[in-house]
Amino acid sequence: MGGRGSSSGGGGGGFKAPTLTGSEKQVAWATDILRSPYDTMAARAKSYEKQANSFDKMKKGNGDSERQEAAAYKAAQKRYSAEISNLERMNPGGMKASQIIDKRAGINAIANNIIADEYKKRPALKYRTPGKV
Repeated sequence: MGGRGSSSGGGGGGFKAPTLTGSEKQVAWATDILRSPYDTMAARAKSYEKQANSFDKMKKGNGDSERQEAAAYKAAQKRYSAEISNLERMNPGGMKASQIIDKRAGINAIANNIIADEYKKRPALKYRTPGKV
């Protein structure tokens, strides 16, 4: 199923997947489904920060827009992580990995809605369309 490693990036305390039940393969796949949007947000935040610093060094613009994009992705990471934590609280005995696998499109939709909402909160990004996870 191709893993993404365990990098948690920055932006708010890392990511902790809820307790999942099922076969080893199902649990690994479901964990990857849950972790993937978080890791994508971390990568984009890092990329935008790097781009802003590059603009500053080359004196090509001021990098403010890129810093706002990085901040939006970091805030989205934090919110997404909190949403996933809520899954654990709502299912204290553990969730079935198959439930996550069956609802993977919905997991991505949650992440994309969070990102879009964070963009709307930032004046320079209000009318930009964020990337999808």
